[in-house]
Parts: sequence; structure tokens; C-alpha cells
Amino acid sequence: MTTQRDWMLGTHHARFDPPDTLRMTIKGDIGLEDARKLTDICREVAEKQPIYLVVDVTGLGGISPELRSFASKNMHASWYRGVVYVGASLVTKAALKSVAMVLYLTGKSPFDIDFVDTPDQVSAAIQRQRLKRGTQAST
Repeated sequence: MTTQRDWMLGTHHARFDPPDTLRMTIKGDIGLEDARKLTDICREVAEKQPIYLVVDVTGLGGISPELRSFASKNMHASWYRGVVYVGASLVTKAALKSVAMVLYLTGKSPFDIDFVDTPDQVSAAIQRQRLKRGTQAST
């Protein structure tokens, strides 16, 4: 995908910023149908190349065990170069790390995951991931 694109899913928002960054803002609870749609967006934008996923979870509601199970079964590590979560509380970090651990233990997690406190820290986190992977953004 080479052009910017936006999606609204109820209170959630996703935006693809070329060449390889998908940004999501999660507000409130994520239902299973929301998770399916967000997963479809990730699949779509990663069709041509793996992406960096930035997820602002500052306004996230709860993460149910059902949702964690869905994510661990339906996320494909080949879609991602790295993931950056913004504004995760301790409870949210624990839940997100549990999904990452399942992916890691099953050999499905070759990408880096970072947690940052503010949106201003995202660029630096992605740059660290790019340097670690030896990739640079192309236009």
C-alpha cells in the first residue's frame, strides 16, 4: 500500500502512513468483531511488506481472555517488523505481554515490541527497531 488511508471502527481509528507504518488508536473496549476488523486491516496493509504497528492504548477498556486468545491465534508475525504500544497501564502491559509470550513460545514472534508513555516517543522507538533490524523507511 503506497497511499495514506484511514479507517473508523466505532470509537477506534486506524491510519496507514506510507511506506510501512500502521497507527491505531483504541478507545474503550474491543469486542470480538472489532478485533476481527482490526486484524483484517493489519492483514491488508501488510500484504506487500511487513509493517510497523503503533497502537495507542491510552483509552483502552478491558482485554478479555477471549480477546487475548483471538489475538494469539490470528496475529501473523510475518505481518510485522515491530510493534509499539503507547500509554499502556501496568495491567494492559501484562495482558499484551501475555499475547506476545504465546507468540514467542510458538515461534511466531520475530518482531520487537516496545512500550512508550507518550506519542512523542513513538518515532524514536520505531527508529530503534529499524536500526536493530537493519531496515530504513523508503518513500
